[in-house]
Amino acid sequence: MVVRFGPGVDVGWVVAAVGIGMDVVGWYQISGQPTEAQQLPYLASATIPGAALIVAGAVLIAARRRAEQGGSRGGIEGLAGAGSTQARSGRRDGLWALPDGSYLHRGDCPLLDGKPEAFEVSRDADGSAPSRACPICEPDLVSAA
Repeated sequence: MVVRFGPGVDVGWVVAAVGIGMDVVGWYQISGQPTEAQQLPYLASATIPGAALIVAGAVLIAARRRAEQGGSRGGIEGLAGAGSTQARSGRRDGLWALPDGSYLHRGDCPLLDGKPEAFEVSRDADGSAPSRACPICEPDLVSAA
C-alpha cells in the first residue's frame, strides 16, 4: 500500500523532506551557540529526529519502488527475490545441505535457491552432514532422524 498526499506526492518523499528541514534548522541553531551545553537541546530536538525521518523516508521510498516493481513479497522470501521459490522446477522433499554449510534445510528453503551443489541428506547419514536446523526454514529434525 502506497500512501500519497495528493496526485503524484509520495509520503516517503514528504517524510524525508521534513527530516532534511529539521536537520537544517537544527544545524543552524547549533552553529549559533558557543558551548556544547547550549547546543545539546537543538541536537536532541531537531538534528537527531531529523536524521531518523530521513532514514524513515528512504525506507518508505524503497518500499514503494519495490511494490511498483512487483517485488512486494515480505519476509525472507522477499529478500531472496520475488518468485524465487515458485521458479524452482520441482519441489524438493527431505533434508538438504550445502557442502560448506553447517545447517540442514528443508527442500523449499530460500537459502538453497540457485545452489545446484545442494545435496539431499539421507536418514542414515554417516555424521559428515550438518546436524543443526536452519533458523530460516526450520526443518523438523526429529521426524527426519
